[in-house]
Order: sequence, then structure tokens, then C-alpha cells
Amino acid sequence: MPQDTSNPQRFDREIINKAQHITILIPTYDRPDYIARNLNYLSQCFPLPALRVLILDSSPNLSEEVARIASRFPVEYYRFAPTTLFAEKLLAGFRLVTTPLVAILADDDLLVPEGLYTSIDFLLTHPDYSIASGAYASLAIHEQSNLKCKPTYTQMRSLEGENPLTRLLNFYTHYGPLYYAVHRTSLMQKIYEEATQYSLQANPDHFQCHEELMIDSLQVILGKYKKLPVYYYIREVGQSLASNRDKLSPIHFLLSPYFHPEYKRFRDIMKHYLREALREDNSDQELEEILDILYGTYINSALTPDRLLEQYRNNTPFKEYFKVHKMRDLPYYFAKYRKKLQHSIKVNRNLAEADKIQQLTAIKFLKGYLQADNCIKG
Repeated sequence: MPQDTSNPQRFDREIINKAQHITILIPTYDRPDYIARNLNYLSQCFPLPALRVLILDSSPNLSEEVARIASRFPVEYYRFAPTTLFAEKLLAGFRLVTTPLVAILADDDLLVPEGLYTSIDFLLTHPDYSIASGAYASLAIHEQSNLKCKPTYTQMRSLEGENPLTRLLNFYTHYGPLYYAVHRTSLMQKIYEEATQYSLQANPDHFQCHEELMIDSLQVILGKYKKLPVYYYIREVGQSLASNRDKLSPIHFLLSPYFHPEYKRFRDIMKHYLREALREDNSDQELEEILDILYGTYINSALTPDRLLEQYRNNTPFKEYFKVHKMRDLPYYFAKYRKKLQHSIKVNRNLAEADKIQQLTAIKFLKGYLQADNCIKG
């Protein structure tokens, strides 16, 4: 049984006050062992129930076990149908939140107390920022409880420019998920309403990567991100990460027959929010060209020689595709886009002269790559 976290002597008043500004959402699916471990950890390291924790369970087989475990702790348990979309479940969770800040916690990951409290402090005192977190670490548990922990997502940077395009460019250049961080509740409710509609209309085998990228990108468009000099989150290396790796890879959906229509829907949503954030009279064509370049920068992170070689060795359909389309040339082109766009943003913040960018051979190449049906068919 967990220790009694209602004892105020366990945590000082300052910590309890900070905890009352945030709610933690833990989505889960048939993993009672992980829920038990995580809730036991949270109950001993955080002032529950001052820190409100919501369990969002869509287990098809073990929901009664998850509910029984949750009942032993000062947390709230909510049951969803197993067919509930992930974004739909989180949107329902966000609508239950009454605190100004919210964080998502995977059932097999761990929050670092100092990182959480530091992120809370930062967002409460910096209203122009929408996201805050610290550094991330990965945890591997081997036989005989031998643990190996090392930094992960080290490429991520703070996104603090005033121009949303500058923030997007830096985000895609040093891409890392902003999913597991401290967020503003009102913003997450708005974004997940959009994400739920997107998911309901998307091809179920294809939408996952675009959904995650869209959620993160909209946050970057609508506010700034601060990476604080403190550890915030520990991710366990296990089944959940491995099973989603292929579907979350840009290479996976670039070869999908659904890529072109899904990308256009993604780009249209991004275009709408970007136009509002820029508050400039940009044409559809200008914004589409810019978003194509930014998207190419994001894809470039998956086209490193090591990643390409891994896909080439492990997935037979890629071999002929690489041979026909000479994908080894793409990183060179994407690097050119990134430098040119960086220069354009620096010289002209609102990109009123975006028509000059589209004259570049590199952009023509990217447009053809993104839009040509024969590129998808291989």
C-alpha cells in the first residue's frame, strides 16, 4: 500500500502550492503493472492529491485490474471504450482539467520532481511561453534489475524567437517530441479538438506521425518553448517505444499511398494557424511553399546515412525505392532549403518576399518530391 500522501508534513507548503497549479494525465491500455509502479512512485515523490492525477484507461481486457489498482491511490480513474482514439481520449481528459497547467505522463515513464516544479514556476512567470520542460533520459531495465540510464532527445533546443516561422524552423531542424512536457491547459484543449477531428478523418494506418507532429507544431506556432537546465522526464525503453517506431518514422509514411492526401490535410491545418499567428496578408501559395520547406527540414532528420542504411537493410521494399529515386541526394537538397529559409526569415521577418524563395531549384525539387504520385508508388 502507498504511504499516506495527505500528511502535510511530508511536503512543505511551497511544494503543495506549486502542485495545485497542474494536473497529470496518464493514458493507459491494458498495462496494470505499469500503472501500479507509476502510481506508487508518484504517491511517494509528489503531494497527492494536491497534485491531481487522472488515469485515462481504454483497456479492452484488464480495465477492472487497472481500476482496482487506481482505487488504492488518491487519484481519479476514468474508463473509455477500447476503440477510443488516442487524441479523443486525451481531449476528454483535458476537458476534465481545472488547473491552468497540465502534463501528459506515459504509464511506463517517470516524472522528475525538480523538473516538474521548475517547469511550473517558469510557465507561471512567463505568459508568452506555452510549453516548458527540462532534459530527458532513457531508462533500460535489464535482467536482475540492472538499470542503464542515459540522456535522450539531446538535440532539442528552446524555441524562443518572436516569429512563429523561426520557431518552427528550429523545431524541425532539431526535432524532438514536445508531447511530454508542461503545457497550458486552454491551449491543449484547443489543439486536441483540432487533432481529434484530424484523427477521425485520417487513414488509421497513417495518421499517427502527422497527428503528433501537428500537435507539437501548433503549440510552437501559438507560443514559445523553454528547455530548462534540469532533468524533467525519464522514458523507459520498452515495448511501447519499439512498437510505434516504424509508424512514427517519416520514412514509413513517405512510402505510403496515403501520403499525399494526408500531407495536404496536415498542411491546410498548419496554414490556417500560421496565417493567424503571422497576422500578415500571405497568400495560400506563399504559406504552402514555406510549409513544404519546413516539412522537408523535418523529413531530413530521418534521412541521415545511418537511418537510411538501417531501413535499407531491414525493409526489402526500400531497396528498389532507394535505387530508383536516389534518396542519398535528398539530405543535400534539404540542407539547402534550411539555409535559404533561415536567411529569408532573418532578412524579412514576415516573408513578404517569399516568392523569391520559390524560384530556387531546390524548392521545385521538393515540390515534385512531395506532390508527385509516381514518387509514392516507387
